[in-house]
Amino acid sequence: EDNFAYGSTPFATFWKVIDECPLLAAAMARMASVQQKEYGIFMHQRGFQVWGSSSGWLLFYAAFACKVAGVGYELLGCHVDFANELLYS
Repeated sequence: EDNFAYGSTPFATFWKVIDECPLLAAAMARMASVQQKEYGIFMHQRGFQVWGSSSGWLLFYAAFACKVAGVGYELLGCHVDFANELLYS
C-alpha cells in the first residue's frame, strides 16, 4: 500500500500556490463567500475537493487559511485509518 503514496504537501507550499495564483485565490475567496452566505462554513461536500486526500491536510489547510470547507477522497486504507484515528481521538 505504501508504495503508491506520493507524500504530503506542507502548509507553506499550499499557501505559496494560493498566493502566487491570483485566479486560484479568487476562486477560493468566492467559494468561501458562497459557503458562508448560503451553507455555513462547515457544510460538507461543497466547494474544495481533494482526490487522493491522504489524511486530509489539504482540506485542513483550505478550511484554516481560506475558510473553504470541502471533502476528501482516499483509497489507501492506511491513510483513511490514520485520518479516522485523528478525527475520533
